[in-house]
Amino acid sequence: MKKTFLTLATSLLALLAVSSVSAVDITVENAAGKQLVPQNPQRVVVLDFSAVDSVRALGEKNKIVGLAKSVNIPDYLSEFKSENYVNLGSLKEPDFEKINDLNPDLIIATTRQKKVINRLKEIAPVFYMHTDYTKLYESFQQNVNALGQIFSKQDIAKEKLANLEQRMKSLAEKTKGKTALVTLVNESKVSVYGDVSRYAVVYNNFGFTPADNAIKSSFYSRHECWIRIYSGKKS
Repeated sequence: MKKTFLTLATSLLALLAVSSVSAVDITVENAAGKQLVPQNPQRVVVLDFSAVDSVRALGEKNKIVGLAKSVNIPDYLSEFKSENYVNLGSLKEPDFEKINDLNPDLIIATTRQKKVINRLKEIAPVFYMHTDYTKLYESFQQNVNALGQIFSKQDIAKEKLANLEQRMKSLAEKTKGKTALVTLVNESKVSVYGDVSRYAVVYNNFGFTPADNAIKSSFYSRHECWIRIYSGKKS
């Protein structure tokens, strides 16, 4: 009887210890400002592919319980097509009921879920990975470091960023003096991106010179874009 009681008491203390660890809240900061989030979450919902990639890079993919899978998952994230990860709808229209059923400790969201952030917060704490496109790489660094704090992997986050920095410097040496133009085709639209856009890293960090410094990030019809870009006409 005494042995049984001792075993139960020990188990209870262990559970309390785990609960106390997972209940600790910390403050992280990124382009969205300071955010209060739980440290060492055990059940995490991730609603953005770049965030999934970052969490995996920190060695914490086993904490992910669900993600937006009603869209084509990139090949480099093909392992997340597994049924081990619950399909939570699309990036812009997550399935709130399924998210609630997963009982997550933390939800990681980005700009695509900005309109539904408050609804997500009703389910669980949210880390909003906001990106300031005028300071793209700085925002990226802030988000990675914040994730490092959340998962207690600060050293790994710093190591990954340092490695990336070195690789970009090596690339910039090879691209020095070369021009580039970033375009994105989406059905009948073509988007052209300059050095103040979500693809600014191509110019500011990879070392390419914008093919046209006057180009601003905007949308044209496919035909109009062809005329303006390849005829040399400025908009």
